[in-house]
Amino acid sequence: MANASKDATMRKRLAIPESRLDAVNATLLDPDSPIMKDFMAVVAKYGSPEPGPSMPWRGRWRGRTRIT
Repeated sequence: MANASKDATMRKRLAIPESRLDAVNATLLDPDSPIMKDFMAVVAKYGSPEPGPSMPWRGRWRGRTRIT
């Protein structure tokens, strides 16, 4: 049970307050954002977490939920 309580606490810390969503979206959608340019370069190089023929291990997270 201690781990479940720890997980719940960690998950609460991940919540983005509504008052900050506009700023988060502005960063995510800004084509000139250095952070997003770097992120998109990583996605272009390595792809998504979906498994593919060249990397069948990708996308497999034992016991965890994936967002697709």
